[in-house]
Formats: sequence, structure tokens, C-alpha cells
Amino acid sequence: MEWFGAILEHQGIAVAPLDWEVCIAATELPDAHRDPCDRFIIATARLHGLPVITGDPHFSAYGIEVLS
Repeated sequence: MEWFGAILEHQGIAVAPLDWEVCIAATELPDAHRDPCDRFIIATARLHGLPVITGDPHFSAYGIEVLS
């Protein structure tokens, strides 16, 4: 896992935890997107005010900033 930590540090990014708050928020999202992993990403972005980089058109239905 050293390599992963080195990449994160080099890019200046952090890993957001998949905690209970995110899991619960993901279940409370409208049904515009049903993929559970994408729902975790969307919930994390909403809770932390983060943009998401994706080409998936469903993400914009959740009121988050989408970068493509």
C-alpha cells in the first residue's frame, strides 16, 4: 500500500471515508441513479461540497458540481 499513499501524496488528494453518514445519505437520495457505488460517490460529494469528475449524465440530477 506504500505506492498508493505515494500517489495520493504526489497528487495532493485524500481518500474520503465511507462512513455511516455517507451510507445513510446514499440511501436517502432520489432514484435518478441506482448504482450503489455511484450513490456513495454522490452522497460523499453532497456531504462535503465536493465536485465529481465523471461522464455519467445521471450525476447532475443530484445538484452536485460535475466536471467532465
